[in-house]
Amino acid sequence: MQAALRALAYMRGTVDAGITYCDPGSDRRDVLYGWVDSDFAADPDSRRSIRGYLMALNCGPISWKSCRQGGVTISSSEAEFVAASHAAQDNICLRSLGIPQTKHTELWEDNAACILMSKNPVACDRQRHVDVKFHFLRERVRLGVLRLLKCHVPHNVADTFTKSLPRPAFHQHREKMWGTREHGSAG
Repeated sequence: MQAALRALAYMRGTVDAGITYCDPGSDRRDVLYGWVDSDFAADPDSRRSIRGYLMALNCGPISWKSCRQGGVTISSSEAEFVAASHAAQDNICLRSLGIPQTKHTELWEDNAACILMSKNPVACDRQRHVDVKFHFLRERVRLGVLRLLKCHVPHNVADTFTKSLPRPAFHQHREKMWGTREHGSAG
């Protein structure tokens, strides 16, 4: 009941808010970009991670998702790799919707090991357990369709999908999600 009351209070306080799109300039116009995050083993009962991503175009979100991952991962980098793979799959769908993409999609990620795993085609012993279906992400990076970029933790907008945030951080991320603040180069 308390969670329902908080949700209603939030909706009352944001009744005039909404998604805004803008012209980010000729170098960023109609170019997809996004953020991805995973909260390793967040579910205390199943130890499954929560993943979330947001894809944006022209300063505003066009696709987002937050859900519990289908299986248990054994490291934070694997959880992030699985989340980024799902974001890459959504990216393929978005790239085929009619707005031609001449550049790669920038996907901002806060886990350096995940970024390295996406670029490295040589599997080491610690990565052998990662399901083959998630290596799809490596293929998208190799083809130049998707590029994972390091995003420092406080700037990862996808954090709003995977964990509770302090109010200032939530408000900052919400502004980026709604398109009232450009994503900038820091992600």
